[in-house]
Amino acid sequence: SWQVPPLPDGGRAGIALAARCGPAECAVAGRVDGRLALWRFVGDRWERVAGVPEIPLGEREPVAAPLIVSGGALHIAADGLCSVTYRYHSLNLSDRPVHRAPRDLWFQHSRGKLDLVALREGTTRIALQRMHTADNVAKFACQFSPPIRPGETASFGYRCSGAEFRGDWYWRQQFVRHTRAYTLNVRHEGLKDVGGITATEELPDGTETLAQETISWDYDGDDLIMTFVRDHLEPDQYATLRWEHV
Repeated sequence: SWQVPPLPDGGRAGIALAARCGPAECAVAGRVDGRLALWRFVGDRWERVAGVPEIPLGEREPVAAPLIVSGGALHIAADGLCSVTYRYHSLNLSDRPVHRAPRDLWFQHSRGKLDLVALREGTTRIALQRMHTADNVAKFACQFSPPIRPGETASFGYRCSGAEFRGDWYWRQQFVRHTRAYTLNVRHEGLKDVGGITATEELPDGTETLAQETISWDYDGDDLIMTFVRDHLEPDQYATLRWEHV
């Protein structure tokens, strides 16, 4: 269980209003001097999150708990045909409602036109607005109803199928906005002899570092299953998981 001590940088009048905690992490949303404030537990101490927009917050306005995890699931069949499922848990830290979220997907190969399906994960309804599609590319926007108001959260997702892997086994994810945590789950059917698994993280300045410590993998029958986790990601970062067949 978590016990939250007095939080740092509380200004003249600060109060914690909502929290969301997991087994090893915790985040708190509240109000400091009439503005939205966020804190997170890092290592062995609490710190206030920098860069939060100046969103006015009245004494009687509700605040949603910060969301911690977002990510995707990649399923590759034995013949290379794949589907990828994205699930997002988003907190609107801007000062205006969010009506849509642009997204794009690119694959080296596909079997015809990519198929996109919206997934309703919570109370927010989602529609997919296609802006450009080709056999291996999809540019679209997730439209929300109702929109995500400042300080509120929403869960949404989508699934893309029809892409194909032909021997170059890797997944590269770009992050276009601040992401508290990212989890990628991969199931590769029929790959019972893996030759090696490598994970890297590329920082906004182009520096690349190994990220082996956050990979876990195993076999489920004849299938290879992998989990790759990263956290505290910034815009223009990349995370790549690559594996080889013996």
